[in-house]
Amino acid sequence: MGFAAIVIMQVGYWFAYCLQSRLRFKRNVIVGHLLCCIGEVSFLFIAALGTVTLLDHWREWQFVFWKAGMLFGIIFAFYCYERQFVGLGEAMLKPINDH
Repeated sequence: MGFAAIVIMQVGYWFAYCLQSRLRFKRNVIVGHLLCCIGEVSFLFIAALGTVTLLDHWREWQFVFWKAGMLFGIIFAFYCYERQFVGLGEAMLKPINDH
């Protein structure tokens, strides 16, 4: 289930990443700042969750390659998610002729 979620997030991100350069947004400072904030807070949340998970279960956690890969995949997927929000927010902060 977790692997499917990572794949869905990555497919959505890379599809949107290819489209992002062609998208044009009307300047909206409030929405732009909100999107940037959501992006930053979302990655802060997943980084804190990953840290707590590792520190709380460090003695019980035996290194298993697929578990380490899944943790890395989840963190990378959320990083991409954060970049998408910040990129959209920054696009909305710029005047339309600066794109």
